[in-house]
Parts: sequence; C-alpha cells; structure tokens
Amino acid sequence: MNVPQEQKEDNRQSLGIPKVEAGNSPFSGFSVRKLKIGSILAFLERLGLEDTKNQLVKVIQSVKDLVSNKPCVLPETLTDEQLKMELQERGINASGSREVLITRYKQPEDLKPP
Repeated sequence: MNVPQEQKEDNRQSLGIPKVEAGNSPFSGFSVRKLKIGSILAFLERLGLEDTKNQLVKVIQSVKDLVSNKPCVLPETLTDEQLKMELQERGINASGSREVLITRYKQPEDLKPP
C-alpha cells in the first residue's frame, strides 16, 4: 500500500509524532502519554478501521465505568471492617493486623496470587 506523502504528514501530525530529521530518532520527544484518545480514534477512522475503533470505544467505556463506580479512597481512612469487606470483595484474604490489611489493599491487582 503506497500512502501519499500528504496523508503521511497528516497522520503524523494528528498523532503528535515529531517530524524525523536526518540522523535523529523518530521517537525522540515522543511519548505515548501525550497521545489523546480522540486522536487515536480519529486516526483509526482515517485508516478505515471502524471495527477496531468501535472495539476501542467499548474498552474505554468499560474502563470509565469501572473507575467511575467506586470513589478512590485511601485505605488508611477506612475502618478495619471496611478494609476487610473490600478485600473480601476482591477475593483476598481479609485476616490479619490493620497494617497487613492495608498492605494487601494497596497491592496491585495484577500482582495478587490467583
């Protein structure tokens, strides 16, 4: 597939990718964190990847729903009973001292044993 230079330039600008100068890395100054979801969706649409765009929108909505459903609280502000309930909801051992409960509460989900 041969993409016209003008379209390449539009795509590069819409994603915020810096222009490559001779001898420089195309990724110097580029950060995934700077990408905006709207830019990614527009880029997918421009490439004709509607299904991928729609799937990404569903994922984004799911993440938004998960994040929005519960307030973010510091575990230190919870009572022991609230800490235990939170851990039980997550399927994590809810016994032990307050310090142990707080440590378990703070452990990232992907690091928890199955």
